[in-house]
Amino acid sequence: MLDFSTRRTITVSGAALPDSPSGEPALVLRSIRGEEALSEIYAYTLDMVTTQDLDMFSDDAANLDLRAMIGRPLTVAIQLEGMSGVSGPSWMSNIGCGMREISGIVTSARFVEQQDRQSHYRLTLQPGLWLAGQRSDYRIFQRKNVIDIIREVLRIYPFSCAWRTSRIYPRLDYQVQYGETDLNFVQRLMAENGIYWFFEHSKGYHRMVFVDHVGAHKPVESEAYHTLAYYPPGHRIDAEYIDAFDIAQTLQSGVWTTGDYDFKQPEANLGVRKVQPQKTIHNDLTRYEWPGDFTSTAEGEKSAQIRIEELFARGERAEGRGALRNVVCGTTFHLENHPYRKANQEYMVIRAKLDAEETMESTGPGVYRFDTDFTVQPATNVFRPARTVPKPRTTGPQSAVVTGFDRNVVSTEPYGRVTLKFRWDRSPNRDENSSCWARVMSPWAGNGHGAINLPRIGTEVIVDFIDGDPDRPFVIGQAYNADNMPPWPLQDNHALSGLLSRNLQGSGSNQFVADDTPDRLQAQVTSDQANSRLVVGYNTRIVPGEGRKQARGIGWELATDSWGVVRANRGMLVTTETRSGAQSPAKDMGETVQRLTQARAQHEDMARLAQQHNAQSSDASQHDTAKAIKAQNDAIRGDTAHWRENPFPEMTRPDLVVASAAGIGMTAAQGTHIVSGQDHAVTAGRDVSVSSGRSLFASVRGAISMFAYQLGLKLIAAKGRVDIQAQSDQIALAALKDITVSSTDGKVVITASKEVWIGAGGSYIQINGSGIINGSPGVILEKGASWNVPGPSLMYARLPQLATHPITFNCTAFAALESSGTSSDAAAFMPPSPDAANISTLAAPTAPVSFAAASGSLGGATAGSASGTAPQQGNKGEPCTWQLADIVENITRNVDSADYLAVNEDGTPYLFGTGQFMACYANYCGHFELAYDSRKKEITATVRILMRPRQVREASADGTFTVVSYNHDKECGLVKGPERKIEPRTAESIANFLSDAKAKIEKDLNQDGYKLTVADCLKGNACSCKIPVHFRVEFLTNDPNGQAHATVNLHPSVVRADSANWGESVRYEDRKNGKEVAILVHHVHTHEAGHLFSFPDEYYYACGAVHKQYIKPDKTVNIPLALSNPNKDTWQGKTQDTLMGGGVYFNKTTRTPPYYLEHISEWFKQKSGITWKVI
Repeated sequence: MLDFSTRRTITVSGAALPDSPSGEPALVLRSIRGEEALSEIYAYTLDMVTTQDLDMFSDDAANLDLRAMIGRPLTVAIQLEGMSGVSGPSWMSNIGCGMREISGIVTSARFVEQQDRQSHYRLTLQPGLWLAGQRSDYRIFQRKNVIDIIREVLRIYPFSCAWRTSRIYPRLDYQVQYGETDLNFVQRLMAENGIYWFFEHSKGYHRMVFVDHVGAHKPVESEAYHTLAYYPPGHRIDAEYIDAFDIAQTLQSGVWTTGDYDFKQPEANLGVRKVQPQKTIHNDLTRYEWPGDFTSTAEGEKSAQIRIEELFARGERAEGRGALRNVVCGTTFHLENHPYRKANQEYMVIRAKLDAEETMESTGPGVYRFDTDFTVQPATNVFRPARTVPKPRTTGPQSAVVTGFDRNVVSTEPYGRVTLKFRWDRSPNRDENSSCWARVMSPWAGNGHGAINLPRIGTEVIVDFIDGDPDRPFVIGQAYNADNMPPWPLQDNHALSGLLSRNLQGSGSNQFVADDTPDRLQAQVTSDQANSRLVVGYNTRIVPGEGRKQARGIGWELATDSWGVVRANRGMLVTTETRSGAQSPAKDMGETVQRLTQARAQHEDMARLAQQHNAQSSDASQHDTAKAIKAQNDAIRGDTAHWRENPFPEMTRPDLVVASAAGIGMTAAQGTHIVSGQDHAVTAGRDVSVSSGRSLFASVRGAISMFAYQLGLKLIAAKGRVDIQAQSDQIALAALKDITVSSTDGKVVITASKEVWIGAGGSYIQINGSGIINGSPGVILEKGASWNVPGPSLMYARLPQLATHPITFNCTAFAALESSGTSSDAAAFMPPSPDAANISTLAAPTAPVSFAAASGSLGGATAGSASGTAPQQGNKGEPCTWQLADIVENITRNVDSADYLAVNEDGTPYLFGTGQFMACYANYCGHFELAYDSRKKEITATVRILMRPRQVREASADGTFTVVSYNHDKECGLVKGPERKIEPRTAESIANFLSDAKAKIEKDLNQDGYKLTVADCLKGNACSCKIPVHFRVEFLTNDPNGQAHATVNLHPSVVRADSANWGESVRYEDRKNGKEVAILVHHVHTHEAGHLFSFPDEYYYACGAVHKQYIKPDKTVNIPLALSNPNKDTWQGKTQDTLMGGGVYFNKTTRTPPYYLEHISEWFKQKSGITWKVI
């Protein structure tokens, strides 16, 4: 604003000026000198004199309060040169084109001298930013961009800011103000990021303007200074002009190259290169800086661009001078009339120095002078500030404390970094936000290997900085202090060294300790978890926090209060054979191998003797065991012939060898279980003694052969019975001399279900169901007190039960049998008394264990008996109860097919390649579970199927692959075609299908509600012993425990399925047009599940798994029998309606005949000892 009331060109106002007694300012400006530059603190020196106020004594003028001036605002106003036509008093010819202000605060005030009743003072005027240079701090800024940081730092200072930036600045993870003044800190940050500033002055205030692009600069408000002309010095013109303007081009580097390292991408090349050369020679000189302080090439590109722009701008600058009042730093003007034509253009003032003086009396105008020197650059060139403030560097390691998340003992991230609280940090933060994540140095670090020991929260650590950069701390070690003492008192335990860790929660520790106590050396690895420990050497207890305690022994100890495992994948030797000084090979075991070799020879000798005496056969003898022993001994000994190539040949397979120079003692408070997957050999040079406090059991799947070479064999029971049974074959007793069978206090009972034959010297007695025959080449002599033959009589042998799960009945139809004797095993071998066996009064068989025997005996009674020929029936539906234990068994059963030459339906050969195709089903088996539930009294057949979602892709002509239907013939190579491949699909895609398929399969298989009943029960089908049979299917989509019986690939569609490949949609291929047609009504999934239950196919063509009864010895199909088997109660060769035959397609319902369960009834017979039939 113009001030036409002043009589001076330069005036001063503001709170810093003292008042005279008359109320006017006590000081007037005599001269002002100073300069302003982009990104620099300006400073103006104001020479002031006291006014000639009659009311101010000279002594008062010389004693103005300097302290009152310091820090207060002051504004210098410069009236600009007048222009023709501007109103105002005639004596104000130097005023009228506006006013320039220079504002700030007084940072220095001094009394200079007193002359002629006037006192001279000198004030220094600087911006409020100068105060930022008087305050320093150590502060941490995280996750803020540079503008946010500058605003936070400068918000406490008395000046306003204007942001005229155009770029977007990224968030900085971590920045430290490291002992810098606020001014140096913000100035450094701005220079690093290409931001600079200048000041605008108006209305008694100054504003700090932040800029990062040339478009933010404008001319001054006064239009008189928008264009300035150049004239030589002394030129007379009624306007301000430039009388000196030197423009210069200087050679600068034209390439900036920089780089850095980021540990998160250690192999990345972060090098960047920016080129902006001057149009001169030698413009390809390169400036290379390392490190560039960035972690990505994008950041590096921006940084390098800023630095190359700084260099480029320096190459074209100009220096000017003139009696100018309003050339202001940060503004622009246009130069004209310069003889160097290229100089006449728009410029930006980057530095301006003002030197002005005005002398006058209070009663009239005085004399004034203005001189301005300035530096400019073309306004189109980007200005970037030089990095005049270096980044502070640390001078050595520092102490800090580890911080982290609340309630955590260790706070870290994937790289093992920690956060820190530095001693110089005055902020209240003491958590994961107290610093950046700092890397922790390790004495050993590599790719997946090394040593790691993360500092815990509260631990004092020693921190250093990469390149001395406070923004890049890393932990170089940990230190003990009064709050964190060593793991044991060192003054008494200075011989201990190692590691001790602490439980992250609660008490407990782990330690790795070496004890170098003289003559007491030891090493320990211990854990308080289950009191587990490994101690080698002189075993002395070491207690965390206390140190060495009592001695416990010498040698080594491996112990735990929990479980222990010793595992060696290639073999293990545990021995007490002496090897002094650890000089022999570690696996050396000559004595052990010698003893094993002797034991093998003894086995071979005794096996040879056993065979010579017929105690063992060639196909089941100790020779097999001896061979296994030899193979094991050879593996233990190793290949000693090639010891140069393999100096440690022992143990070529993972055997466990336990050897003792004395004896081996084994004891268990409970049980001992020794398992061998193959042979189990026991060899003793003298005796093998077995003593049992209760019983001795031996169960052998194959044969038991006991051979005594010299002193005989004894089998004696001091008490209790001796049972000898051959449950599925004969018993043979033979002796060179006599065989004696005697009963000291009882009977000798000889029974047989078919026949008893006794003979000697040609004479014999033959006893069977047809009668008794005595024969002899000599005399037959019978002696007795009497001889009575009243008529026919019979009694049945009570034979032992041989089933694995015998069934017990409680039925009135067999009550007479129950009452005929006790149920003990002893009574089971004794026939009933003759009085109870009269057939004329018998209501039911006496006591058969086999129902077949009971039924047959009645049907075969002699003529004239009261019972006749028909079986006697009890009351129909009469209830009975039975007891049978639970049975659960996984079954692997052949489907009863065979290998055969495949044929077509008309019997012609099924050709493939050069001949008839061989269908191979001899080893085709189903795998499933059979279970009897004693609570529900029912049988369940279960197959668990692991379903794998798959799909088939077929190669097209253009080389792409398209999803197609699975086709058994194509996948197996029976039909040639384009390349096909099977690939997985998601499990979610089959969930609905599995639910529907399970319901459909179980409905089909269980539609008839079949039951098993006793085949020869006297009640026939009225027998109340009926056991339901259920088929069940379980679909699995994963099988971590290996429970699946079968694995099936499930495809979106199939043209021909098989038991291992099903389709959600079933189709057939139309032979006329080759297109696939969906089969909407079918039972394919149930059919394939039937194979998993060991059902054969009921069709002989198309490579079906037909029953072996239709396959002749020459592997051809018996076509006539397959077409029409007269026995309809067995598997058929061809059907129209059964599930495993023609009923699989197009029929709404399919038939499952009773013989589909024959293998289940056979299994149940084997388990229960009873013959069953399906009803």
